Amino acid sequence: MLPDHRRRGGARSLVAAALAWCRERECADVEIVITPEGEARHSLGAWYLSLGFTDSGRRIFQQVL
Repeated sequence: MLPDHRRRGGARSLVAAALAWCRERECADVEIVITPEGEARHSLGAWYLSLGFTDSGRRIFQQVL
């Protein structure tokens, strides 16, 4: 969300709409990837936990080419 639009429920509404879309299509689950920067700047892990997500404990590895 753009800084001027934060803390107004917009992101929460977008996630709710995305989850509804996934449920309508009978998706098994939804996975979120949080970058270290996103966690450090916005505490996204805690935010997603507040929306009912759980921490799977998975880690993602990559190799930059």
